[in-house]
Amino acid sequence: MRAHAQLWDALGPAVLGSAAISILFMFPGTIVVSMEGLEQAFWFRPNKRIRWKEIEEIEASGKNILVSMITITSFSGTKITYSDHLADPPRFLFEIQQHCGEDLPPNFPRESVDGL
Repeated sequence: MRAHAQLWDALGPAVLGSAAISILFMFPGTIVVSMEGLEQAFWFRPNKRIRWKEIEEIEASGKNILVSMITITSFSGTKITYSDHLADPPRFLFEIQQHCGEDLPPNFPRESVDGL
């Protein structure tokens, strides 16, 4: 019985540590908008970059200011995902609209950026 308890004493911190690291990997990376393009910065993995001219697809889910996720895909397959957990959704939508112009999908929430 003692050996069994020692096994759980050793496994407990390992499981908790793995869970904590998994949770940190699930947090959305901060997105920086610049004149060159978009960059998504993460804590524990490499950053992702997409230049404005490399954008192949923009997929938006949700409506108007209630956008829950925007996925931007480059020609190389790199994906940057903006979720509603990040700050200032109207500003992000405005920047996308300013840089992409009319090359936006029909479901892109244009009404939410009119007031900026």
